[in-house]
Amino acid sequence: MNKELLKRVCTTLLMSAVVLFGLSAFTAHAENQPAVVTLKTTKALGEKIMLQITALEDDVTITGVQDDVQWENSRYIWYKVADETIVIRGSIKKIKTSTLSFSEATFENCANLQEFDAGENFFKVLDFSSCPSLQELYCGGSDKANNLEEINVSGCSELSRLYAPKNALKKINLTGCTSLEVLTCSDNKLESLDLSQATGLQSLICINNRLSSLDLTNNKALKELRCSNNRLTELSLKSCPSLKDVSCSDNQLEAIDLSENKALSSFSCYNNKLKKLDLSNNAVLSSLNCSNNQIEELILKNVTAINQIYCSDNKIKALDLKNITGAVLLECNENLLEDLDVSSIIELQTLSCSNNKLKTINLSSNKKLTDLSCANNEIVSLDLSSNKTLGTLSCAGNRIKRLDLSQNKALTSLNCSRNLLSYIDLTAQQALSELICYSNRIKYGAMAKMAEVIRNHPSHFGMKGMLYIVNGKDAEETNRCLKDHVQLFTGKNWIVFDWNSQTEVKDEAIEYAGVDLLPTYTVTLKGDDWGTIALEDEFVDLTAVEKGSILSIVATPKDDKHELKQLLAGGVDITESKTFKVEANTEVIAKFGEITSVEEVAEAGAVILYPNPATDYIEINATPYAEVLVYSMEGLLLHRGVVGAEGTLTLDTRAFNSGLYVVTVGGKALRVSVKR
Repeated sequence: MNKELLKRVCTTLLMSAVVLFGLSAFTAHAENQPAVVTLKTTKALGEKIMLQITALEDDVTITGVQDDVQWENSRYIWYKVADETIVIRGSIKKIKTSTLSFSEATFENCANLQEFDAGENFFKVLDFSSCPSLQELYCGGSDKANNLEEINVSGCSELSRLYAPKNALKKINLTGCTSLEVLTCSDNKLESLDLSQATGLQSLICINNRLSSLDLTNNKALKELRCSNNRLTELSLKSCPSLKDVSCSDNQLEAIDLSENKALSSFSCYNNKLKKLDLSNNAVLSSLNCSNNQIEELILKNVTAINQIYCSDNKIKALDLKNITGAVLLECNENLLEDLDVSSIIELQTLSCSNNKLKTINLSSNKKLTDLSCANNEIVSLDLSSNKTLGTLSCAGNRIKRLDLSQNKALTSLNCSRNLLSYIDLTAQQALSELICYSNRIKYGAMAKMAEVIRNHPSHFGMKGMLYIVNGKDAEETNRCLKDHVQLFTGKNWIVFDWNSQTEVKDEAIEYAGVDLLPTYTVTLKGDDWGTIALEDEFVDLTAVEKGSILSIVATPKDDKHELKQLLAGGVDITESKTFKVEANTEVIAKFGEITSVEEVAEAGAVILYPNPATDYIEINATPYAEVLVYSMEGLLLHRGVVGAEGTLTLDTRAFNSGLYVVTVGGKALRVSVKR
């Protein structure tokens, strides 16, 4: 019994030894076998292909090419094709191929292969599962070669970099790629991407694919993520605390939580469906682009290091920027902003806040401002006296009547079209090369003065100034540029244009020859003992006012106890508008009288308003949600606000010039004095 058992044990041990010996011999044989890389070329016989092959030993042989040149280690060598199939054998370490030359590649026993550069070729599948030492793979496609659909690098535990953009990839197998640090697979057809075993990943660039989800749970080392232009509806970044650069734009995200990404320095999420963006935990953020979302609330409370802010095309009603000082750029166009305080941002160079509901904007602290766009708001006045470095200005589509540019000598481009300007003094603008001022109220006298003071534009290299003076497609255009004016402008090397469009795009502009002077009439202005009236427009000869001219009247009471009661132009009451059109000889008569209604309201005590006179602000205590309107003494609406739920409102008066104003609160009027 014991002998039989002993016999079986001995037999088993002997067989095991034989198996182990056989396996060892097989392994040793395999390790001693040279690597084999087989390439199928698309080139015809006799055409040339380039191969750069680096080997551990001088043992590389190549079949399928003519023998007129010999392989040299690490050298770029052009071979003539002798066969469709090219076979490379030896202790291969690196291979680089010429572009548009190969359609297939297989790898056998490539234990030493560390790098493969596929160039831009026609490979459909690349399988490196027999290349455990692979460290770098480059297989980017192009418009001419983007056939690659699948990459298999499973088992490539040393792979650190995979670069495969602009292909037709549908699958990348990253099983076992624990050392992968950089993955670039943009511009492919990936619908899914399994990164669960790429635990060392630091940079992921997968822009322009078809990904509907992206699981980054195991990618805690990730520092850079670029996944824009996919189909993501959600994106969790909580497991990636080291993230510094994130771009997830052009997706379908409705929310994103960045509370755990405290190292984030650059974040771009434009063109999604976000309604709220809280960046209060991202103190080191330097660049933000959240434009073209549906954001109603943008929280920048602790983002003190930010340098650039793009938040246009949202639904933002208020921006709290008081803790931001170093930003050089702010773009907040196409929102619902009624107020914008940039006084703390002393480094600001570019401000674009067009297409909002702004009535005033204080730029006195922004002394480094070079580019300003505040077009299509409700701005009445614009103080640019502190912005001496301003180079470009667009304030088109507002209600500006006067524009003082005397301190803006660096201005090269000015767009002040679609305002209420009667004159633009360009005396200080000796660097100006483009002026867009169509659709204002510049009459022929003021136009002549502009032609007189505009600079002689230099003619170096055929350069000319560009002047867009009228818009023939605007039925309400009242600028008057006569033929004589055009000659004056062209004599100073300016090309004069008709904007010729109902849009804000100047592609339809045509050269303008000017018009003839229309018949002229006399306008007479009459005040009384309690006040005077004058034209708001400059350079108007009241004895020769051109037919069709629109004139605005400024009424000035004798003192603060009187006010304008009635204003007639040719017998027509213009008290409210203070504007009339000249169609004949016209007498304008003003009637002033003592103020009664304002004192009665003040005594009623329904509204508390202080301090008065005011310097920087006025506190208003009144019925909650009462509408607050501020008017100039000429009746021009300057500001609109609403009393808060607590019954108070702080009215910022820093943008108002010294003088008297009328403040109505819930329909009740009070006179306010602003003094500097």
